[in-house]
Amino acid sequence: MCRAEFRRTDNRRTTVVLKFEKDQSLFFVFREQPTAPAIRPQPLGAPVAVAVPWMVAFEKERGAPAAIVLDQLRSLSEHAEPGVKYFSGVATYRSEVDIPAEWIGPGRPVLLDWGSVEDSALVSVNGQEVANLWCPPYRREISSAFFKPGKNSLVVAVATPDGNRLIGAEQLPADVLYREAGGFKRAV
Repeated sequence: MCRAEFRRTDNRRTTVVLKFEKDQSLFFVFREQPTAPAIRPQPLGAPVAVAVPWMVAFEKERGAPAAIVLDQLRSLSEHAEPGVKYFSGVATYRSEVDIPAEWIGPGRPVLLDWGSVEDSALVSVNGQEVANLWCPPYRREISSAFFKPGKNSLVVAVATPDGNRLIGAEQLPADVLYREAGGFKRAV
């Protein structure tokens, strides 16, 4: 949640200043009286890269290995392993980001930008849930109170659609069946 800049006019109307990204949606909560003055955003500093590799763990018995390592953040559908490429379920990505001490403080949010997620994602920083991303743009300003100077843990749980499994099943020979518990097996 973030505060928007607002202006009250003489005829008791309130103007809210917002910037929308393409395909973005927001929820608004209006209180009877503002509880704090408008907060003007600080200019963003230079981006900081998230450490690689990304460790990705998969739900059990869904046809994917227990875990993989990615040398860069990318779509699972680009992976060579069919169990990963056509995975359906929750894949949990883990990595670290180094946050400079000057980024931490009141009124200094940290912008996390995930590019294109394509599915819903639950983001945690240092063990605390901070964002639920479900539509573009897949970025959020996160209070710097969730971060500490130096290394910070990032966990992103991405829920992939069931259609992935169905697309993968279409690629298999006719004598291979999908098991209810997940994964594939040859017909007897």
